[in-house]
Amino acid sequence: MKLFADDVKLYCSFDNFSYDLQTVCDKLTEWADKWQIKIAFNKCTVHRISNRDSHINQIGGQILGQSNETCDIRIIIDNKLNFNSHVSAVAHKAHVRASLILRTFVFNQSIYYLRSSHT
Repeated sequence: MKLFADDVKLYCSFDNFSYDLQTVCDKLTEWADKWQIKIAFNKCTVHRISNRDSHINQIGGQILGQSNETCDIRIIIDNKLNFNSHVSAVAHKAHVRASLILRTFVFNQSIYYLRSSHT
């Protein structure tokens, strides 16, 4: 388990994933109830890095949604450890920023043609 300011990440071993995760989810629910902390169930998801069938997990009686991709520390990871989505997102951001930079330069095509014809 990793605790952040308002975020919790739970990790489980590959062999007993479904059982271990549900046990940890139950303990997290008990802890949250004890400390009177509300869990944002709509933000809770399960991200399985596996080829196995998925198992339904719950927190506080709420069924957790399944996620095919997770963004952690700005890195997008999919359930097969393929980074194509991450690379595409980074390339898109670079393209957008490059376009913004290029738009700041004024290019007057008629002046360019005049200068090049006189040389």
